[in-house]
Amino acid sequence: MLFVPRGVLRRKSIETFDDSKITEQIECSWYPRYTGLKLDEKYSWMKAPRYDGEAMEVGPLARMLVAYAGGQQQVKTAVDAMLAKLGLGAGALVSTVGRVVARGIEAQLLAARIGGWVDELADNMARRELRIADIAKWEPGTWPKECAGIGLHEAPRGALAHRIAIKERKIGNYDIVAPSTWNGSPRDAAKKRGPFEEALLGTPVADPSRPVELLRTIHSFNPCIACGVH
Repeated sequence: MLFVPRGVLRRKSIETFDDSKITEQIECSWYPRYTGLKLDEKYSWMKAPRYDGEAMEVGPLARMLVAYAGGQQQVKTAVDAMLAKLGLGAGALVSTVGRVVARGIEAQLLAARIGGWVDELADNMARRELRIADIAKWEPGTWPKECAGIGLHEAPRGALAHRIAIKERKIGNYDIVAPSTWNGSPRDAAKKRGPFEEALLGTPVADPSRPVELLRTIHSFNPCIACGVH
């Protein structure tokens, strides 16, 4: 059983993840080529991933919220204790401070389990003496001419997907949907904002010439723009 449960948290309930619901839009993106600076039309080098038509935040906060809603007791205990210490309600988690708190809680919980996971790995390796000769080879002659697949992983910054399509036994298309692409995505065809933009709305700025408040909010996502750009 996974320590952090899988799922999509929407409308205060957890849904089973369905990779077929992932789409990407380029309504406001300079993709596949830059066409000029017209900020009312296109303003980002990132595409806009959507899940079932909705913008989704990924990362430590998303993982902790899914775990909390899913009843993961260690996560619930840690989150409740931190909220009580800060004097905050559960709704405060969806914020800049909530992302920072979630990252700290996740790091603390995972660090406490690493020793046990390493021991389990060592036990597994000791029980399974695998020789190269025992590994079945996938002969190229048996490869299908056309096929498609997806690889899903939860990276530190959030949900990561690698998708590939094979045509005539060659790579016809390879696509990566990185965590920062989810979080930093621009508006889509329905003008729905991505998580970065939504998080910035209503943020008070003390000095417009030095908008450090905006910087703190974006930093709370731990963005990697190089990963997110296509």
